[in-house]
Amino acid sequence: MKGSAAAMVYAAASLIPDKSRLAGTIHISTTVVEEIIEGVALGAVMARVLPDWVVIGESTDLNLNRGQRGRGEVELITVGRPAHSSNPQVGVNAAKKMFRLLAEIEKLPLPQSEFLGSAILELTDIMSLPYPGASVIPDRCKATLDRRLLVGETEEGVLAPIRVLIDRRPVLVLHARELQRRDRRRAHHRVRPVPGGSGARDRRVHRGGAADLGSARLRRDRP
Repeated sequence: MKGSAAAMVYAAASLIPDKSRLAGTIHISTTVVEEIIEGVALGAVMARVLPDWVVIGESTDLNLNRGQRGRGEVELITVGRPAHSSNPQVGVNAAKKMFRLLAEIEKLPLPQSEFLGSAILELTDIMSLPYPGASVIPDRCKATLDRRLLVGETEEGVLAPIRVLIDRRPVLVLHARELQRRDRRRAHHRVRPVPGGSGARDRRVHRGGAADLGSARLRRDRP
């Protein structure tokens, strides 16, 4: 990206002698930490400048590419029951539940676009709790999937097939007292845009009956 940033600076500088002929204002943004806080730094610039057009300096073999996929993060949480690893049969391993769910998600068909190609759903992060385990069966596991979005896709549309998979999985047989306690907590799907992202308002879709399995939520960047 450094090469494209330098090219943009020189291109803008070359227009200074003829700036009176420009119909608008050119802004150059060299925001940082793209992969770690994607959309946050750039979102602050976009909110202040409100540009009509944006040129992004990605590598394209010197071709002019038009359009790109949007991006969201799907967060999955599975819930188990802790136990000592020397006696695993009395617990429920949340990480193993996540593995089974991810294997089914891997088989899901994804939307296609003649212009942008296929949507993408790829695992980028997974962690079980407690961490480090230290001979404890994990009772919680969180996975993050990178979801590349096509034009017209919605938050509900992205999460719907994953929710179907969650609903199809059998509910584990738990002690009645524990099951009632978990049902009172009510699992929920949270749909939340990334800061500086699409601008869609936060909203929550609540549902009960699967508190022992966990939940899913979508964080969406600016397309």
